[in-house]
Amino acid sequence: MAAGKPTLFEGEAGSGKTFSLSTTLASQIQATPLGNGQKVLALTFMHGSRRRLHSRLQLVPGLHQRFTCCTIDSLAWQITRRWRSLGRAAVGAVPDESAGYDATCEVAVEILKSAEVGRWIARTYPIVVVDEMQDIRADRLAMVQEIARFATVLAAADEFQDLNGGEDENEAVAWMHGNATIHRLGANRRTTSSALLTATSALRSGRDVVSGGDFRVHAMPSHHVAAAYAALQLATKGTRDIVFVVPTGPLTAGFVRDTIEKLTKGPIYVKRLKRNVGPFSVMWETRIDEEEAKIASAIGLPNVAHAMINFSDLRFDGHIAGVSSLWDALRKRRSLTGETACSVSDVQVQIKKCVHHSRSYRTRDDTRLRAMTVHQAKNREFRGVIILWPYQVFGSADKQRRLLNNAATRAREWALVLVQDSTGKRVAGPPFTSCIRPASVAAARVRAPRARK
Repeated sequence: MAAGKPTLFEGEAGSGKTFSLSTTLASQIQATPLGNGQKVLALTFMHGSRRRLHSRLQLVPGLHQRFTCCTIDSLAWQITRRWRSLGRAAVGAVPDESAGYDATCEVAVEILKSAEVGRWIARTYPIVVVDEMQDIRADRLAMVQEIARFATVLAAADEFQDLNGGEDENEAVAWMHGNATIHRLGANRRTTSSALLTATSALRSGRDVVSGGDFRVHAMPSHHVAAAYAALQLATKGTRDIVFVVPTGPLTAGFVRDTIEKLTKGPIYVKRLKRNVGPFSVMWETRIDEEEAKIASAIGLPNVAHAMINFSDLRFDGHIAGVSSLWDALRKRRSLTGETACSVSDVQVQIKKCVHHSRSYRTRDDTRLRAMTVHQAKNREFRGVIILWPYQVFGSADKQRRLLNNAATRAREWALVLVQDSTGKRVAGPPFTSCIRPASVAAARVRAPRARK
């Protein structure tokens, strides 16, 4: 199967990009079946989109599980381990696992330039699927570019969902525009709510956001009022498959932290319902570095990378997630090598492996009420979304619209935006209004609640 021209599906969140990838893939393997030993290679940047893509590929007719779905960082590790001698010849030294993904991707690019590796790609992975390509940059993009010389690339992207981009054009999308066949998809099909569709469309185009119906924006004078609004929503809508989405972490913004804390400590009297509501159990999704730090603290690992430590000096409490798998890995290493001690950095590398494996394959519990950042919610969808918008949201109006749009497009049925705003003036500016018109006029479109007498 010869490499063909890349194909790019572009469209806003919920427009069916991943669906289009899978249907096009099904058509291609039906027209030209995979040969013996061949698979489809599926790549993403984040684990959330990898899990979703993996689920979608399991349903592709004719594929029959003949695919490898991984993050592009994971692929870089595989390439550098498999072709270590080529990496040393290209760059002089192959980085070890403690060097980080950026260094590994840099070496993987050089390895992929080899004709020998190109032939291996062509024989093993004649079709490569790349989802959420707008997130792929620098050496990771260069890896895709090298792979595209030997395999047919099917990709999906939406430049507006690039949360880390600046004012310049997204480099991955720009490369695809110059080299691929482009298919531009229609509107968001994730939801049928006209209010959600109108709001997210306005955010993309820079128009004023209209609050009402399934998409409501309220100015919150304090976290007490925000907690009451959230409690009312949870009491009337239920908690299943509902999330809190925030543009900052819980430790960055007191408004976010205090609102969630008040909901969990409850109960909260809701005047409209004339009764107490809550408390609610809210679980924060953790970042990779937070999980790694928790395990390191649980086992008593010193923060001195080159220090040596005896295995017997480490604590292995199985009640902490990830500690049991870490102990199994270290015990296996001890039995194979006879070592009774190793460096702290070696243990840190093993912790990274355990956390990476856990996040790759863990299942999610939709019955729990969760809180997460916009970046963590990306590539996922929920029945309802409560967005807490604190003062600590920085960046240009365009960046803030991207953040709010990505948060709102996670919702299938409704979204509630609670803005930290004691005067009502903040909801009259970006990202809620374009500020082309005077604030007094724009404020009529997104209103703050009336002050209590």
